[in-house]
Amino acid sequence: MRWGGTLRTPYDAHFHIGVPASDDRLDRLAARIGRRDKTPGQGPGTTTLRG
Repeated sequence: MRWGGTLRTPYDAHFHIGVPASDDRLDRLAARIGRRDKTPGQGPGTTTLRG
């Protein structure tokens, strides 16, 4: 993952996957994201609040 805060013109809300589509790591990342999406509270955009 690459974060837009390090771009020449920083854009903190920007994230992208910084590998070509042929990179094997992309398949592994997609599988990992897919597994987390199926577990309540573990998908993209979730946070754990501790108080």
